[in-house]
Amino acid sequence: MRRSRGYILVLTIIVMVILLVFGIAYANYYRQEKGMAQMREQQVVADAAADGGIQDALLQLKSSPAWNAGFPYDPNNPRLPHAPATYQMTFTAGTQPYSTNNGAGSAAVTGYKGRQVPAGSVHLVSVGRFRSATCLEEVLVSVKGGALFQFAALTDTEITLGGNKILVDSYDSAAGPYAPGNPNNNQGNLATNADIITLNGGPTVLGTQATSLNKPLAEPPAPPEGTNLGEAPSSGTLNPGIYTELELKGPLQLAGGTYVFTGDVQLSGSANLLAPTNGDKVTIYILGDTKISGNSTINGTTAANPNPKPGNFLIYGGSSEQEFEINGVGSKSNGLYFALYAPHSDVKIGGNSSVALHGAIASNTLTIGGSNGLHYDLQLNSPDGPQASGLNILSRW
Repeated sequence: MRRSRGYILVLTIIVMVILLVFGIAYANYYRQEKGMAQMREQQVVADAAADGGIQDALLQLKSSPAWNAGFPYDPNNPRLPHAPATYQMTFTAGTQPYSTNNGAGSAAVTGYKGRQVPAGSVHLVSVGRFRSATCLEEVLVSVKGGALFQFAALTDTEITLGGNKILVDSYDSAAGPYAPGNPNNNQGNLATNADIITLNGGPTVLGTQATSLNKPLAEPPAPPEGTNLGEAPSSGTLNPGIYTELELKGPLQLAGGTYVFTGDVQLSGSANLLAPTNGDKVTIYILGDTKISGNSTINGTTAANPNPKPGNFLIYGGSSEQEFEINGVGSKSNGLYFALYAPHSDVKIGGNSSVALHGAIASNTLTIGGSNGLHYDLQLNSPDGPQASGLNILSRW
């Protein structure tokens, strides 16, 4: 009996030792996993802090392209207080990570890690810190956007012209109204980022034709936010604001400013979307489809404004697929004078139209048929014309 009890005691001790060993091993494993999880959490927060530094720097550059003040490191003043975490950025060259502003330069310079920083660009290096974790994020951003419309038409995919009465040419609105045969008529240049420009039926293009341009259209700027005022009125005067849609069959006077239409825009009958006669500029964001027909006019000629400026009437498309159609606009129309930037839109000008668009088009595709024309206003490619956003991210590491 004593011998049996001795065996049981020894067995109990062995089991307890085994359990103790497993318990110690599990505790060590749990401690290691907990430590690794904490390190991963700290790394995620540090990464978010580094990205916060990049976003803060982009905001500063948007206000001042020459900005190079940076963000000093101050562990007692976290920039992400809810974490708390901080980020640092310096433009002082040295052994530590540093940024380089070459926005005003005329040639490329060498930045941190030997990165080449082209003229007109900024190399941003942000260091995010959270507890023991550190993260580095780099971005090369252009601060010189240039003119938004450098061609009569620029598309991401294709351009198709069909008809011997189609004319693509140019003029200078600063020198007076459009007139065929003047010295400024030969710059109706067409360009596409694909390799498709199709000319059927002998259209006339007084300009160059460039394919495979490799200059993809940037996203349109985000429209302003605010209270939606509902459907826009179909007559009278319209003030800047956000509206659901516009269905117009008569004259509508616009005040200078920015308009957003979250739905479709339709102009028919004798619709006349009038720009201010005092030269104030109008910017319109159309997030739905657009259809223009009948004797409709956008920023057309009037007795008070015989030479409308396309650069004063800028239309942006949205960030999803759209259609922009000018179909069957009659000869009684007072013309179309605007510039359209809609990289996700398929633009069609056709039907029995015999009206010309004065301005420029940047879109996904462009199809022109019938007797329609496109007269590019050279002022759109001047410093006074609409400018592309100066902040375009070129690379990210």
